[in-house]
Amino acid sequence: MTVRLTKREREVLLLRMEGQQVKEIAARLQIAIPTVKTHLWHIASKAGGGTTIDILNRLTPGRCFTCRHGLAALLLPPTPGRGRA
Repeated sequence: MTVRLTKREREVLLLRMEGQQVKEIAARLQIAIPTVKTHLWHIASKAGGGTTIDILNRLTPGRCFTCRHGLAALLLPPTPGRGRA
């Protein structure tokens, strides 16, 4: 699947692939949290929607994203009082 992403969308996607959370991406790129969420929404829209893992699997053929790369944690709700699950 060929999807045209802006430079910033690619940066956000790469950081998300590393398992970084929205707040961490915002701090790293020195942009607002709502801006990161907008970029993620644009990426999802361009890639046909779905979960983070669905999108990454479509955008990176030949690589299967499951529990590797820390991405499974992105789909789990945080455990109260303990941060990410």
